[in-house]
Amino acid sequence: MIKRETKIGIREFQRNMASISERVEKGEEFIVMKHAEVVFRVVPGKKYKPVKDRFQWITDMQFSSGESDGSQRVDEFAYEDRR
Repeated sequence: MIKRETKIGIREFQRNMASISERVEKGEEFIVMKHAEVVFRVVPGKKYKPVKDRFQWITDMQFSSGESDGSQRVDEFAYEDRR
């Protein structure tokens, strides 16, 4: 895919933000200008990853004892002094 970089004015960006965002999702980049000065660039970002997938490693974790659920042992350790 060839990246295209388009210069636009800040007012044009404000008026056409929805269509510009669709173009950015397809890989296009924009340089937003104000009075012939670069204000900012709009570039495609990384895809958002839902939180449930982000912490999957916690569920997959296994302790040296072979347990996969360490909550009981953590409770025993945390409340040991209170007994």
